[in-house]
Amino acid sequence: MKYQKPRNDDARLAFLEQSMAQAAQDEASGRYYLNPVTVTAVQSFIPNFKAAQLTRHMREAEKKLAVQNATGAVVKLQEHMKDMWSNILRRVRRDELAASVMSYYELPASGRFPKLIKRGEIVAVAERMVQGDAAAQAAGYPATSNPSAAELQVSLDTAVAALAQRVAIYTAFDEARQALAALRQQADRLIDDMADELRFALRREDASYRRSVMRAYGAQFSRNEADPSDVLPEEVEVMVEEDTAVTPETMSLFDANEFADAELVPAGSNGYH
Repeated sequence: MKYQKPRNDDARLAFLEQSMAQAAQDEASGRYYLNPVTVTAVQSFIPNFKAAQLTRHMREAEKKLAVQNATGAVVKLQEHMKDMWSNILRRVRRDELAASVMSYYELPASGRFPKLIKRGEIVAVAERMVQGDAAAQAAGYPATSNPSAAELQVSLDTAVAALAQRVAIYTAFDEARQALAALRQQADRLIDDMADELRFALRREDASYRRSVMRAYGAQFSRNEADPSDVLPEEVEVMVEEDTAVTPETMSLFDANEFADAELVPAGSNGYH
């Protein structure tokens, strides 16, 4: 079986927390598989890693909401712009106004609505439409209505604010993501250290028992079906209590062949004190 390193932040945190819980349990029983310095480092690191993970999740949720709000505000702005264009076209036909009045509202002489795609273009055209209504009134044309320039301005202000908020949230999200990425490297180093220390402390144990202990500390293993030694029934995990010897009575509970070559090592003798 091959040891698999944690591949995402949730798995990393789970490994770290489970390792500390198991280390505390083993320490209470007089077993020391990890270097105390490593244990202290992991204990100090976990709160920072959890906080960074939580911050990233929060910023991601805020980003989704900001995108939704900005998109909705821009769509509403576009609807008001189209309503104003439709109103201008009706007035030109109904009141026989000069076609040149359409230019105040960013409409071409053909009367076709401008095709705007980029958010910056939409905002810029809306701003010129508000200014154009004031210029049209100065030229003797009546103010537009339904929507009025004031109503378009409100929709424009809302869209501009939502877009600015979107940019701010994206910046905050990127910062949170970078902060977590920096801690992720440290998490991987600590996990590697613990895996190495567990292997060293369990070096005299058989592979089955070694994997059993490492699993208790949060390690994951993948079965290699190309290796015949890995294609076995589910391993029996045996937890031997401290100072408990294997007797003929206890051996009879298991397959004698499985433990024929097992070497019992006194608790704590192959780890850290």
